[in-house]
Amino acid sequence: MRNMAKIWPNGKWSYAWQQLSAVYLLVFLPWFVWTIWPALMGLDYQPAQPGLLWLTSLIALAFLFIHSWIGLRDVVIDYCPARHLPIAISALSLVFMLMILNITLLLTRWLLF
Repeated sequence: MRNMAKIWPNGKWSYAWQQLSAVYLLVFLPWFVWTIWPALMGLDYQPAQPGLLWLTSLIALAFLFIHSWIGLRDVVIDYCPARHLPIAISALSLVFMLMILNITLLLTRWLLF
């Protein structure tokens, strides 16, 4: 647990990151739906700046992972017994790493083919 203390020295950092990610997602999701709404309605529509859409979507995906990681980590730390905490955090880390690997492989396969 010493490494976690170096990354997140106190609860203020995790709180700030979670708030930042929440604000970004709050702004991004309505804008995203508004941007792709014509395509969802079946119209032949291309966004004016598809690169901007990709960049903001990848940032949103990263913030979604940050937000969910901090939330789940805090729940595990608060409600898991101290003797099981290292195992629970390791398992949670493994799940998140596998999710990121899966999304990376899917994006790579989709972009290459």
